[in-house]
Amino acid sequence: MSAVIWILVVVVVAFIAAAAAVAATNARHRKKLQERFGPEYDRAVEQSGDRRAAEHHLSDVADKRDALTIRDLSADERTAFTERWTAVQSEFVDEPARAARHSEELIAEVMQTRGYPTSDDDERTELLTADHPEVVASYREAQALRSGDSADGQGGDTEALRGAVVRYRTLFEQLVGVDSAKPEAPSAVVDDAPATVGGPDGPVDPPEPTVRGEEAVPVAAAHHGADDR
Repeated sequence: MSAVIWILVVVVVAFIAAAAAVAATNARHRKKLQERFGPEYDRAVEQSGDRRAAEHHLSDVADKRDALTIRDLSADERTAFTERWTAVQSEFVDEPARAARHSEELIAEVMQTRGYPTSDDDERTELLTADHPEVVASYREAQALRSGDSADGQGGDTEALRGAVVRYRTLFEQLVGVDSAKPEAPSAVVDDAPATVGGPDGPVDPPEPTVRGEEAVPVAAAHHGADDR
């Protein structure tokens, strides 16, 4: 075999080895992004229509997030924020729009306290995809329901606002570190149950409270009832 052929063989083998190494590196990088961003990885690819571009964007988000110093809340901070969240839920009874707005503002304050930049809504949402990808979809839904831009066109009314606050709660619990498996205090009035009580023939009995764990969580309608009859 001539020297030229040997050189060609070596070049081809080296090329194949380099291509295999690049493919393996890309596969490892893709797996890391998929594990970190979960459902947000698929969303980014679908929205972009270009997997490589989507992965490049998610890598930038991950780098931006990793450059931040994010800390856990202290026990006192966690207690204070949880008490304020309970107050927001109670506020929903009389002022649902204000309660929904305060829910988002409280989430922004928690994030700022922990070290996230909060001046830009889009940046805040992107950074959340790196740390809480499983609940970011609920956060987006909450924002749409609150603003009236929900897919069913029902945003902005009382039931939509209730749905917004319920979805905000999902993210709030993760950010603050509340164990959602624990029963909530009876003052937590916002839930998935219907908010309105009454019909064409006048007021009717409020629906049965939704039960979590071993405690009943009253719905917003429970504020009305006996006193209004």
